Amino acid sequence: MHRTARLLFAGILLLLVPRPGLATTPIVLANPGFESGVSPWQICGGATRVDAQVAGANAVHSGRYAIQLQNPSTTIGCPSPPPGYEYMGLTPQALWQEVTIPADTPAVTVSYWYWVDGLPRTDLDVYLASNMYKFSAGFGGADLGRVSPYLLPGWQLFRYVLTPDELAKVRGKTLWLAFRLYDPLGANDTLTFRIDDVQVVGADARTTAAPLPAALRGDGSQPLAFIREDAANSYRTRLYRMDTDGRNLHLMYPGQLSDVGRPVWSHSGRNIALIDGNTYPPGETNPDKYVPATALVVVNADGSNPRPIYQTTGIPGSPCPPTTTEYPDFIQQLTNVSWSPDDRVLAASIFAYNRYCSGRLEGGLARIEKIDAATGANTRLLDYATTPHWGTNNRLLFEAYDLVGSNRGGSIWDLDLGVQPPAEHQLLSGKGFDEDNDPVWHPDGRHFATIRPTGSYRYDADGNASRNQALILFDRQNLASPRMLLLADHGGIRHPAWSPDGTYLIYTLIHASATDIWWLDVATGATGPITTDGLSSDANWRPACPGLAGVRRNSACAGVGQRSYLPLVQR
Repeated sequence: MHRTARLLFAGILLLLVPRPGLATTPIVLANPGFESGVSPWQICGGATRVDAQVAGANAVHSGRYAIQLQNPSTTIGCPSPPPGYEYMGLTPQALWQEVTIPADTPAVTVSYWYWVDGLPRTDLDVYLASNMYKFSAGFGGADLGRVSPYLLPGWQLFRYVLTPDELAKVRGKTLWLAFRLYDPLGANDTLTFRIDDVQVVGADARTTAAPLPAALRGDGSQPLAFIREDAANSYRTRLYRMDTDGRNLHLMYPGQLSDVGRPVWSHSGRNIALIDGNTYPPGETNPDKYVPATALVVVNADGSNPRPIYQTTGIPGSPCPPTTTEYPDFIQQLTNVSWSPDDRVLAASIFAYNRYCSGRLEGGLARIEKIDAATGANTRLLDYATTPHWGTNNRLLFEAYDLVGSNRGGSIWDLDLGVQPPAEHQLLSGKGFDEDNDPVWHPDGRHFATIRPTGSYRYDADGNASRNQALILFDRQNLASPRMLLLADHGGIRHPAWSPDGTYLIYTLIHASATDIWWLDVATGATGPITTDGLSSDANWRPACPGLAGVRRNSACAGVGQRSYLPLVQR
């Protein structure tokens, strides 16, 4: 897949291991889950302690209680602004507790679980400060950001590590850790914030690497197909195979133009489909007369017999630089592929856009085609749709893609291909600019995982902020109760894929300017690297045939043994 297309689409319980030699003095935050009442927390303006036995299990993250901020907000009991700040008025509703930050603490991490629902109306400010009205003009403290009303529903972890400048302002001080509504809520407002399991830790408590589990020590039976960049040229990517512990690395297919992406094992494990970057028209050498394109290629499990079965097309625009009116290149490129349960058909998403001589990109339409794996015959399956994943339940998960927004609502849908005509269902909705993406079915055909933007940020060594993402697990039979599996504050993430038994997810981790493949234990939240070369991405796990416990068997597995040591072909 051409790098332009890759860039366009690049787009719990956690193992929190404090780094050696950090905090020497503990930070005490009492009653973090509100299980022993409210005290020593204080609430005002109508904030309440919510009981899961009354309000339902979703009302809390853990235990029985959480704090709820919602309508109507009254300002009753809220502290007055300090002298000179009377113009700010009384805070409309709040939750706070005093916390003492040791003078010798080497780092401070603040975390809590939040839940947001209802129509957006106001933000929830969160900060460490000496008063309820933030740390303006010499009050000191640290702004921890806001819980936005546009964040997606479900209990999610917010975790923030103070920057060095912020740390210097809080060391040795007793401050309020406060959650404060920015604007009041009226009786007709439906917005609700809930807060639970608040922690302040004297350490840099971001996600860290755990040791590789014994179950992932490779034996060759369920290898990973993945993409690896050339260290000297990031445009040169090739298909490789390795064991689940990163060993036994072998080149399988170099690609027509040394630019491949998104490999996917067939359900039988006999073949791998991938996207191969090329040009259209094929063989044209004049850059004014061709455009970037892609082919859908199928190779054998050992990398042999590569066979293109589908080719995107395009229309070259004006020569560059244009002499009169400029006509842009019209480019179409494959972005994702997924096998049907019987391995006879592939679903492939295609993105179409215009490109000008300046490099400016314009527009963008996405569609999903159904492509016969033997003949390459294709039919239009869905418009305004991308990132298909075909489950063992014969349902196609996909992501809405509609720039206009009037043709298909975001964010995650499925298409039931077991009925005629196939039936579409919107599973998840977006909120503002936030949407779940990269959906992948669990092998059981009932659960699925997505990548989601969260409310917290991380900063690099240069002070640049990046929004943290999360891996979220959904039960299609209970979409209102998703579970956060991982808060990715150790880098950006993309392209999750399940292990054949559904025990692990693997994902691409983007850190600094490098990419690696990491594993995640779904039950414990432990995570760690499979590769450390900074060049690896887009991993996909060879299925187990016949299925292991908990894995639905499908017709593609007929006659295929569970353990298959693949011949190695160096190409």
